[in-house]
Amino acid sequence: MGKSFKTIIKPESQKDILDLTIEEKEHNITSVTSITPPKSPKNEDSTKDLRQTILISPSNFERLKNYVHTRRINGEYDYSQKNAFKDALELLFKDIAIIERPQSVIQKELHRSDVLRSSLKKN
Repeated sequence: MGKSFKTIIKPESQKDILDLTIEEKEHNITSVTSITPPKSPKNEDSTKDLRQTILISPSNFERLKNYVHTRRINGEYDYSQKNAFKDALELLFKDIAIIERPQSVIQKELHRSDVLRSSLKKN
């Protein structure tokens, strides 16, 4: 006959993803969150993409989606939010000489990422 399944893992919080999304909307923030393993700057492969958390207002996020939609209906069927973000960064960096962060700053960033990552694993 039928089997019954029990919940093995109980959530630590009574909030579900919908509650968290509603809270984000109340603060007028849309977030995209992911965690990627830290990469050493020495071993970094600049041809591979990485995921990063960004915060963007709902209105700008809608404008971005509408912009991508506009490009697609005008014949660029493969155009994506990733392409739009890349295009925006190229425009941003075009007219300024970029000063690279010192190694000490990079190490602090890596350490902070490790601390955050380990605290998320504990939860």
